[in-house]
Amino acid sequence: EVNRREGDARRAQIHRLASRIVDGARELGFVVENEVGFPALTVVLGGVDNVIAGCRVAWEHGLLLTPAVFPAMPLERGGLRFSVTATNTDAQIDRLLAALADMRARVDAPMPVRG
Repeated sequence: EVNRREGDARRAQIHRLASRIVDGARELGFVVENEVGFPALTVVLGGVDNVIAGCRVAWEHGLLLTPAVFPAMPLERGGLRFSVTATNTDAQIDRLLAALADMRARVDAPMPVRG
């Protein structure tokens, strides 16, 4: 019943918010593993030390995240995983993007390779 009434709107909201994160993180110069707009995404930070530093910055901003490190990720391609839900708000995404901007300034994360 809920899916019939609200499903399309909720899915569109999730996709829009996930796209904001992916686009915003890429604009900040991060590598983001998410090519299809799925609501779970990884911002690549590099080795374990970078992931730990990134976690500290995120936690300073009050963000809930999942560190992604070896063996779940290649040794030098660890990152932070974020999940978007239908209950997330634009204000929360703004806070996440502000945290990523702070992280970009404080963590020596790899830059995307330009083709």
